Amino acid sequence: MSQSRFASTTAFLVTPEQLCAFVHQTPFSKAGSPSGNRYSDDMMNWLFCEDTRIEMMHRVWVERLRALRVHNVQIDNDVVDALEQHARSTWLDHRERHGIEARTKHDVVATCEQFVESTAREYDATDPDLAKRIRTTPIHQGSTSSEITDNADNILHRHAFAYTLLLALDLLEVTAAAVDRLKHVVMPARTHYQPAQPCSLGAMIGIRLLALRDRIEDAVNWVVKMECRGLKGTVGSGQTYVDMCGGVDESIDVDNTFAERIGFKDRCALLTGQTFDRGNERISMSKLRDIVDVVSLMAHDLRLTWGFYGIDDTKAKEQIGSSAMAYKCNPISAEKICSLSLLIDATATMAARVEQANVMHRTLVDSAARRYYGTDFYIPLAHVLTTAITVMRECNPDPERLKAHVRTDLMVVELLEQKCASSNKYSYAEVHTALSALCTRAANEKRLLSDVCKEVPMFAEVMEVFDRADPRDYIGNSLERCAAARDRTMEQLAKYRACAETVLCHPFGLPRTADEAKKATHQRELAHIVQFLESLSASNVQNK
Repeated sequence: MSQSRFASTTAFLVTPEQLCAFVHQTPFSKAGSPSGNRYSDDMMNWLFCEDTRIEMMHRVWVERLRALRVHNVQIDNDVVDALEQHARSTWLDHRERHGIEARTKHDVVATCEQFVESTAREYDATDPDLAKRIRTTPIHQGSTSSEITDNADNILHRHAFAYTLLLALDLLEVTAAAVDRLKHVVMPARTHYQPAQPCSLGAMIGIRLLALRDRIEDAVNWVVKMECRGLKGTVGSGQTYVDMCGGVDESIDVDNTFAERIGFKDRCALLTGQTFDRGNERISMSKLRDIVDVVSLMAHDLRLTWGFYGIDDTKAKEQIGSSAMAYKCNPISAEKICSLSLLIDATATMAARVEQANVMHRTLVDSAARRYYGTDFYIPLAHVLTTAITVMRECNPDPERLKAHVRTDLMVVELLEQKCASSNKYSYAEVHTALSALCTRAANEKRLLSDVCKEVPMFAEVMEVFDRADPRDYIGNSLERCAAARDRTMEQLAKYRACAETVLCHPFGLPRTADEAKKATHQRELAHIVQFLESLSASNVQNK
């Protein structure tokens, strides 16, 4: 590397080797999740990065101490304040924590030990007595690892659930607008993948709209009931807190106080084992998977529509449809939705297997699988929803191009059978037999069926009317039903959105929008860089 690359670091007296050691901590220097690297938005990136999970564990320890203090357990308030300030504002030295974990072979013990020690170091020079008290305060006493990690995960997973629910509501609103916008667009319906009678494109999308609304309503009803593990000690009996607080009632009060402080007022699980019931995570993921199933079906519908009738997917100006055939316009957005839905479905299925493996409410076999919930479920889920929003917003097919497909031979057959048989002049069997013969004749003479039918008295009058008719005359009451579907959906939208936004208002001040998450990530990255350079600069000066 050229010396100029390190010119800006010389003021901190940092060597290239030390800077490389810092860069080695970043995700780009090692293998990472394809979902996280490729599909993560700013909110999901913030929620499921290592920094945030460790910070949530720190905050759980702090709020646990505060809940105990509220119920008269003797804990130094200055120590709790120092720990909280450190948890809120300090750069996390993952190398130090990983070093402790390599020695102890326990990630939660390593996180706890580094949390206490790094907080105490801040006061070694200015207040040695406080530093000593921090080091001697047993912040994990009476707790268990899963009590810390489960509560931290409860916070992050519920926040991710509510955020993706808001994205789903945005999609619901955009889809309702698309139903209204496209209800006049006529296209051939398909039965057995073959053209049938005309239908409204808006009505086809409206079927998925109503299914999406029902799935979202189910998810809204669940998010307001999501619980946290709370404080129940090593095996869930709460005996530790009975001893610490001096009674059964007091220990239950500590549990409820803690739950309220971490944002789960009146939503603390009544009973747990050593771990929180994994069935809650399975239910949460299945609710969101149900939403994705509808979105994937909608994407499949549009892919086939674009393929059958040559309607373009949303295409960027310089998009390449195929490396071999650059002129092609593949339905790339819809295909991505269908592809990611497979990953989402697989991860939700894994959550069901994790629930089954959690024997006696305590087993370590779930620890590895649960680490993938963020990267392989919530991250692709958010990307599916944002992609679907774009697809539905930009879905504006040319009605004239679709109209040409309404007059195909198979469409003529459908309409002639319907009109002639309903006129009571001919029986259905007579119409069907005549049309079968005309189809064979048209194929043999290499002529359009519509032209051949005009020469036959049985069909000539109907064909004349059909030629003059507007295709919209053949879609029945679809326009009225599309309007009703849109209105029923919009009636509930504000209520659903208010429920999700209430959950996002967390006492920890977690980001509520992608922009807030992006700002928080940038502030954290800047703190990482500045504190790292300052610490190394001070170390190098001392060595010299």
